[in-house]
Amino acid sequence: MPILTLYRPHQRKRKGELLQTTYLPPSKRSTNNQTRITTPIQAQEQQRRSISAPSLLSPAQPNGAEAEDPPRLSNASPGSYLGRAEYVQGVAPIDEEDAKDYADEPNNAFSEVDHRYLQELGALELPTRVLGDSLISHFMERCYLWMPIVNLSEFRKTDDFEPSLLLFQSLCTAGCRVSMAPTAQEVGQAFYHRAKALYYSGHEKNPLVIVRAMCMLQWWNPSGPEHVSIDSSSFWLHMTVGLAHQIGLHREPDRKQPHASLRRRLWWTIFSRDCLISMCHGRPRAIHPEGFDVRPLTLNDFPESNLDVHLFLSYVDICGILGDLTEAIVRDMFGRANRVAIEARLLNWSRYLHEDLRIYHQAGNLASYNFKVRQLWVAYFTALVLLFPTKAHAPSAMALLATSFIVAIFEEFLNRGELPMLAPVFVFYMMTAGLVQSTGLRCPNLEVETRHELDIIDQCLAEMGKRYPSATGARRVIRAVCRAATQQDKQIELLTITIDDNQRQYLEQLGPELCPKWDTIHRMSKDAGETTTRQRAVIKRPRLTATRAQKGIPDEGLEDVGGLVTEFDPNPVLETDNMPPSLAVDSQQEVLDTNEYFMEGMDGLGNMASLGNWMLGTWVGGMVDMASLNAFNS
Repeated sequence: MPILTLYRPHQRKRKGELLQTTYLPPSKRSTNNQTRITTPIQAQEQQRRSISAPSLLSPAQPNGAEAEDPPRLSNASPGSYLGRAEYVQGVAPIDEEDAKDYADEPNNAFSEVDHRYLQELGALELPTRVLGDSLISHFMERCYLWMPIVNLSEFRKTDDFEPSLLLFQSLCTAGCRVSMAPTAQEVGQAFYHRAKALYYSGHEKNPLVIVRAMCMLQWWNPSGPEHVSIDSSSFWLHMTVGLAHQIGLHREPDRKQPHASLRRRLWWTIFSRDCLISMCHGRPRAIHPEGFDVRPLTLNDFPESNLDVHLFLSYVDICGILGDLTEAIVRDMFGRANRVAIEARLLNWSRYLHEDLRIYHQAGNLASYNFKVRQLWVAYFTALVLLFPTKAHAPSAMALLATSFIVAIFEEFLNRGELPMLAPVFVFYMMTAGLVQSTGLRCPNLEVETRHELDIIDQCLAEMGKRYPSATGARRVIRAVCRAATQQDKQIELLTITIDDNQRQYLEQLGPELCPKWDTIHRMSKDAGETTTRQRAVIKRPRLTATRAQKGIPDEGLEDVGGLVTEFDPNPVLETDNMPPSLAVDSQQEVLDTNEYFMEGMDGLGNMASLGNWMLGTWVGGMVDMASLNAFNS
């Protein structure tokens, strides 16, 4: 059936609602104006990075944003923000109002040619009531939680208000992406092209509407990061940030400024998206952490307080942690001070989480299944993987446990048919889990469970690949790594896997119900601890200050709290008394310099360059033969 048959012509002069839907009356509003409660460390760290915003309401409730937010945005442009007067001074201050008192470029006008093109494309048409209602419902149920930047009243036409076609077509695009209808992806492609045409034609004049529309278009993401594209979520993100800076979203709005709460929620939505995309691709963030002064959101920024509000608050916090963690690793600036700060933030995130957002109750029992909460914890476990990564020739116990949790959660998504409702970032989470789990293939004690978990990841990526091509690239990467790993001899049978006291803090109130490797790894850690008291190898490694000083890194950053970056002595002195021959280390064996270690295995991965190989070489470079990996993937 042709897609155009799904739509009816848009009549701008017709009176009535945009979509003939019936919504429940607003529920009783919360009068709780209490600001967000944080610990001292949280308060300090959240000054600029970690924040929160509103919530996705359940289908049985209307959008609470209609209560306190102005119901609609006017079509008037809020104007351009310029901060040059803050640092460029002369005899008299710059008069920005007078400076912009000239005619705009005539090319910005909406032409008749543009109008005809949009008509031919169907961009000025509206969907049927049934289709429109379903897509709005899908967005509000599955997308709004992660970007609470619209309210339902904006899609209701009245005598004095014409809804934005760009905003509506963009919302329908996102709604199609998370819809399980048979023709959803085909219809979504039509919506995407229409929204894209509306954007480039300049049909929408309100930049605040345009920024929100571009946020929603990031859900489509029709190409993987392995290919250069002007349709990817990364491209739309940078366009979004550029326009957001133009209208001053990065500056704390005045209390009397219209839509102040919406502007804060919008900014922190963009901020969290930026952190996640940077993590997925290993590319620089578009927003500098010190380049804005928008305050952390409080409960006062939301029309009502419910569980979804608390969930979004925690979501933005964990996104900020992931963004800072990625940047520290990629830029090789993960020194002691930086690591301690990030560790404290992550630990406090889990300890002070809202009770209803936990996956385990305080009694240690697994909480009831909640799709939204499970998604939140996947991000937390991914942060643990990055914080305690697998090193060359030695799988990380913490990373294996964290990815075991991730796989179990994805198995729940798979069995419940909820994979199509996930955002594109979950492809990266699955790839991360697969790379770490592949290191267990060479450990006999973990091999059986590892193969089962890798099979689940493969199934999930195959399903996600039906919507997001990036999943296909991630699936190829994991299969290549696993093939290379299985071709290697199982040379690490006596591998020591330990969980130290520092790492155990992050596992508080967690248990084996959602982690298949829980018992095995804890047993291996216990056995290793008993062995280490009798047999211990100590490598004396002086700090290599000369090499690090050339990079401009201060001495205080040389020591790594958790050993993420190990400083090696070219001629280590080994104490091998009572050490089994199989574990003895040749004192003449070449030991990699820190920089060489991070670069090991990176050559030949050009076709994976966009898939976050900032961690690929580090995690699997020492565990598998990279030549075999490249040969398999070619």
